[in-house]
Amino acid sequence: MDKNIITTPLNGISQKIGNISIKEVFFEIFCISIPKNEESNSIKDLKKILNINPPKIGKSALNKEGSIRLIKNSVDQYFILFSNNFKNTPKMISILQKSFYITEQSDAWACIEISGSQTYNCLERVCTLDLCHSAFEINSATRTLMEHLNVFIIKVTEENFLLLSASSSALSFLDAIKTSAENIT
Repeated sequence: MDKNIITTPLNGISQKIGNISIKEVFFEIFCISIPKNEESNSIKDLKKILNINPPKIGKSALNKEGSIRLIKNSVDQYFILFSNNFKNTPKMISILQKSFYITEQSDAWACIEISGSQTYNCLERVCTLDLCHSAFEINSATRTLMEHLNVFIIKVTEENFLLLSASSSALSFLDAIKTSAENIT
């Protein structure tokens, strides 16, 4: 067996169902926690290191190149998603470790990008959140439940979302999304 074969939770699925595109996307994911009483310094550090203005809770922000997404999930915690083609992740993490507590999370998540003109119709069947623009703006990011599974949802554009769920339940997660897409076509 070749030990260099990379496997992913959803085996690189890329499928179109009606007007909905569902594909597995890959990120290097890190959770960073802010040390106690370091909130103001952390904002300066993140701006300097990542070249991103840190978002408010429930929001995400991209760097200028679109290779790093910073998500604020609580008062003292962020997620960082490095795109698969970003080459400076080890260096960036090394610098961040001087100011933050860091946990590598890449293997814990299955990531799906869902897009297309029927995305809202598909997601409204499995997601309890109101995803319309006035309630869930572009770059909004939050945890929710979809078909009893914990999911992190990020609105990238009006018709494009990133969905992250536990890799241990990746196939159930994918099945829920595919079933919903099939039921609206």
